[in-house]
Amino acid sequence: MDLSSYSAIMSNDELVRAGNPSNSELYEAILETGEDQMPPSPQPRLNSEQIATIYDWINEGAKNETCPDNCDENEFTFAQTIQKIVADNCVSCHSGSSPNGNILLETYADIKLAADNGKLMNSLKAENGSSLMPPSSSLSDCQIQQFQNWISAGALNN
Repeated sequence: MDLSSYSAIMSNDELVRAGNPSNSELYEAILETGEDQMPPSPQPRLNSEQIATIYDWINEGAKNETCPDNCDENEFTFAQTIQKIVADNCVSCHSGSSPNGNILLETYADIKLAADNGKLMNSLKAENGSSLMPPSSSLSDCQIQQFQNWISAGALNN
């Protein structure tokens, strides 16, 4: 199980089934005992409150939500903000030889192209016939504003 980022977790359809904790491998794994226990020994088992939090998160749609206090719409450099949001939420579907929607978002040049042609903001806001992206959960209003601010400032590689 790759639990290193939200996009890694959600890239495996079996790991988390939004709205269905009892059919999600992640939830099943944290309930295991013995040698299949997660996290494995000698790490301590999750307590009932932690297990309930994971259950509730999956049951409520496994959304990628961040606390508003963690986001500052005035912080929008590519290296510190935009690239991280894209890596956590977009690259799993928009990479490789057959990226979804034929939109590649692996490098600065790819992301800049999507910003310049309007596809990036259209997808983040589900405008002009575009589907809302990312499909598993939308970005926060603050994150979308960070993208807008970055684009308005010239979509620099800073």
